[in-house]
Amino acid sequence: MRSVLLLAAATVALAAPAFAQSTDRNASAQSFARACMASPQMSGYADPEPSCACAAGVLSGQSNDRQFYIAGRLTAFANDNDAMRSEAQRMVAEGYRPEEILEVGDIMTRASVLVTNTCSAFER
Repeated sequence: MRSVLLLAAATVALAAPAFAQSTDRNASAQSFARACMASPQMSGYADPEPSCACAAGVLSGQSNDRQFYIAGRLTAFANDNDAMRSEAQRMVAEGYRPEEILEVGDIMTRASVLVTNTCSAFER
């Protein structure tokens, strides 16, 4: 995923102004959990919702409001590199810096081990 985010950031050549984004952690958690449940990696589970809700909670704890919002937007495209690149480009056009989008990719990568170790107990 990091390479996709790097490519997305590199393809956007505009300097976006910084701005304050109002975020709703509940909406971001729901977006992340829905994308998780729909992912091909969860297809073998009878009920992926508890694991995905746990993963959303772990990621939320590893990020600030803005980072969690970015993660919620990007996760929906985790299995489609072109769509993720387009979403990252839209976010930069909205004022997000490419560096902060890349940082969210790093946070998600680092959190993946914690998610596996914490949330596997909820897999059904």
